[in-house]
Amino acid sequence: MSEEPKDAAPQPEKPAAADEQKKDGNAEAQKQRRQNPRARSNFKARCVTTSKQELFGRVTNISIGGMQVQIPIKLKPKSKLYSEIAYYHNGVSATIKVVGEVVHTHLVAATQGFDTGLKFVTELKDKEKTYIKKFVTDMLKK
Repeated sequence: MSEEPKDAAPQPEKPAAADEQKKDGNAEAQKQRRQNPRARSNFKARCVTTSKQELFGRVTNISIGGMQVQIPIKLKPKSKLYSEIAYYHNGVSATIKVVGEVVHTHLVAATQGFDTGLKFVTELKDKEKTYIKKFVTDMLKK
C-alpha cells in the first residue's frame, strides 16, 4: 500500500462546472440580485388596496418583474396592491396597470412615506413590457 508523505501539501479540489459558470457569469447580472434589471424612476402612481383604499404615490424604481412605490401607508407583506402607473418616457405616454404583491416595506423618514417593494403578480401586456424594458435600458446606459 502506498501512502503520500506526511509533509505533502494537500491538493485543492477543482471546482465543479456549475461553480465555474457562476464565477464567469455576466458581470451585469452579478450587480443586480434581482432576476430583472431595474432602474430608478419618478412615475406617478394611483394605487388601490384590496380593501378599496385609494392611495397616490411615486414609483421610485421599476423593472419588468416589479417596482418600488412610495405610498403614505404601510402594507403587510404578501398583501396585494393594484396600481396604475403614469408612464412617460421619450415622448411616449401610457398608463400601465398591474397588480403587485408586497415583498417589503420600510419608512422613509424624509417624506414620512413607505417604500413598498412589489413583485408583479399579473402578466404585463407586450406593449407595457416593451415600454418598461426600453425605459430600464435607457436609464442603465446613463
